[in-house]
Amino acid sequence: MKKLAATLAYFAKFLSAIPELGLVNTFKLFFLVRIFAKEFLLEFKRNNIKLSVYLRGRTSDSDIFRTIFINEEYKLPKKHKPKFILDAGANIGMSALFFYFLYPDAIIIALEPDKNIFKQLIKNTRGFERIYPTNAALWKNAGLIQFNSEKSTLGGSVKISDQNDETFMDVELTIESLTIEKLKEKYNIPYFDFLKIDIEGAELEVFNEDIDLSATNMIAIELHDHKKSGCGEAFFQACSSQKFNYAVSGENIIAYK
Repeated sequence: MKKLAATLAYFAKFLSAIPELGLVNTFKLFFLVRIFAKEFLLEFKRNNIKLSVYLRGRTSDSDIFRTIFINEEYKLPKKHKPKFILDAGANIGMSALFFYFLYPDAIIIALEPDKNIFKQLIKNTRGFERIYPTNAALWKNAGLIQFNSEKSTLGGSVKISDQNDETFMDVELTIESLTIEKLKEKYNIPYFDFLKIDIEGAELEVFNEDIDLSATNMIAIELHDHKKSGCGEAFFQACSSQKFNYAVSGENIIAYK
């Protein structure tokens, strides 16, 4: 009975996606991308602008697309119109594209540490002048870290390693780490009024630092306490000095003023 209910729910989602994506794209998204290990092109329009999105088969790409464009889990309170967005953990660029159309005046810094996923991010956001892809990890300090991308199709994990540490050996896994303050300097941005954060547990280190959220009106964050204990505590403690309201959207905690 549960299997039948799940099948019917999946089919209902399939039908609900057809009006925006069309039958062919919807069939690709719900079936072909999940079955075949090849890249698929989805072409559709949003706000009368043609989008060409590339999804890798047998990865989490189709789930990410459906979460963002079909379920619209990042469709946040309408009263906010952010000017500067930090998309930390931008993955293949779906959230950055979603924000591009939701907030037509915003500058979007799309941060993705995984080098393979970053290639898809570049591919999917090419030509969108307000999106700035950046191959780096959000961290507690600026420098270099080692990025573990053994499960890159499902999202990687990060571990800090100082350059003088004997474990700092694999150059291929070494990437740049940036703080929020360094990102503002890098792109000459006065503040980020919207933070979207999905960084696989690194939020513990980021929010354990003395982070200034005074100019931040919205945060959408996926907490990973199941991977690293203390993530939620660090986040809510950092937000405690601000007058945030809280809501839940899918797997995300939404903090807004």
